[in-house]
Amino acid sequence: MIESPVEPAEPARPARPATVTAAFWVQLAQVAVLLLLVGLVVWYAVHWNGQIDRAVRLVPDADPDEVSGERINNVVTSSAFALPALLVAIVLAVTAPRVRRGRNGARITVLVAGGLQFVACLGMPCS
Repeated sequence: MIESPVEPAEPARPARPATVTAAFWVQLAQVAVLLLLVGLVVWYAVHWNGQIDRAVRLVPDADPDEVSGERINNVVTSSAFALPALLVAIVLAVTAPRVRRGRNGARITVLVAGGLQFVACLGMPCS
């Protein structure tokens, strides 16, 4: 009798912990909230620019340098709030699938991004 070689069975992959799945969905929710924040900042910047236009129409002899300064302030302030939120949202969106697979590098990146977001949130009221 000829014995056929038996291939060793691959060890069963352990089930993904529920905390990893929950972290994945919380991370995606955070991306959605950050993108909503960016959208609101952009909407408010456009709205404020319209308010500047309205003020210029109501005050025809307004100083052009002052109007220009107000517009620049609007862009700079909006960028200061929207760009960090957009960058963190991109990092979180890119790392979400890797977090779901349990990759350590992705978890470290999320931790660093969360820490930067925390620092930014503390810094915004101070500015």
